Amino acid sequence: MTQIVEAATPELARLYVSTYYSLQKERIQTGSRIGALVRANRVSMSQGRELHDFVDSRLLSAEKELSAKIRAFIKQEQYRGIVEWMRKQKGIGPILAAGLIAGIREISRFDNVSKLWRYCGQAVVNGKAERRSKGDKIHYNPFLKTLCWKISSSFVRVGQGGIWRQQYEYFKAEEAKVHTQKCPNCKSPKGHIDNRARRKTVKLFLSYLWEYWRRLEGLPVRPPYSHSSHTRSETQARSASHCQLETHDSNASQEARETHGRPASHPKPETQTSCASQRIDETHTKFASHELREARRSTASHRGTEAHNSSLHHPSTIQVFELN
Repeated sequence: MTQIVEAATPELARLYVSTYYSLQKERIQTGSRIGALVRANRVSMSQGRELHDFVDSRLLSAEKELSAKIRAFIKQEQYRGIVEWMRKQKGIGPILAAGLIAGIREISRFDNVSKLWRYCGQAVVNGKAERRSKGDKIHYNPFLKTLCWKISSSFVRVGQGGIWRQQYEYFKAEEAKVHTQKCPNCKSPKGHIDNRARRKTVKLFLSYLWEYWRRLEGLPVRPPYSHSSHTRSETQARSASHCQLETHDSNASQEARETHGRPASHPKPETQTSCASQRIDETHTKFASHELREARRSTASHRGTEAHNSSLHHPSTIQVFELN
């Protein structure tokens, strides 16, 4: 008889995801400890195998049960649109998708993407990634910050075929060019460059997630905080892109992206370079145009009313974000 899994609330789903990763970590660590004991001849091969099979089978069974509950959570109708979008992102599986939904809960809580970045622990404070400080109140969600690190690791593992792996490689190459000037006394440049590239990639992913989700909910999409260092030409470029992306014509949307901004080719003013990879730039353009078309099609299919169709073409665009 097929077991019916009851859909969880966001709070319970968050607990499911945390427990799932805890069990997975314990299962892997236990296997490593048993292997070390066998190699050191402290237990026999047969004893090690027997213990490993005993522990591994039970922990893996618990993981599968939790996975079923997590999958039931994201199958709820209210999450169908955003889950379908996340399923198309290479590196985002059902566990990570459920964790994001359970952690964020309501995208209406974040009226701009900067607030979402801060809540997910991706904000930059005084030029550095925000961290815990003894005696100070944290402004981020520890669960989501840990989840964002897992997302970055997943993006890196998917290989060169994934758009987010390409974004990571792009940011990593750009950081490598300027790292010596930024951190002349850095003791671990490779790790620092890797961490910055991961954070930028996740922030870019969150910006698309934020915009797409708010469009599905029929909520207005505001541009991110505009730094005073932006030049007038940059502001005019955003304005032109903003107007052109209101049209229904996908060719006009693509032209706006090609002319006025690509997600990963707009670093901070002090990190701008004179040239970039043509292959990466073309990929960025196609990705942005594809995401805009997908947002329109998915929103129209999920919200068929005339009121929603009118809000779909609200004057907004996928912005060029400042990624620190």
